[in-house]
Formats: sequence, C-alpha cells, structure tokens
Amino acid sequence: MFEPDQVLARVEAHGDLFAPAVELRQVLPDGPRAATKKRAPRARKPKE
Repeated sequence: MFEPDQVLARVEAHGDLFAPAVELRQVLPDGPRAATKKRAPRARKPKE
C-alpha cells in the first residue's frame, strides 16, 4: 500500500496511470439481436 504522499509523488512523476482507461471509447459489434431487429419489450411502470 502507498501512503498519500507517495501517491502524489508517483502521480507527479508518472502522470495519471488510469487516464487512458477513462478516455477509451469502445465500439462494440452488434449482438445477435441486431440481425433480427427485434427489441426486447419495455418494462411498464406500475400504475399508482
């Protein structure tokens, strides 16, 4: 484990190691439902 001062020194020296993960944008392939163009039924809100 790192102490807070060690973490700040590490960030100062190396930058934010998680920045690439936060900035990453993924493009996912269409799933099997895309071929049939069927949508799952939407949940209905209960009547009050």
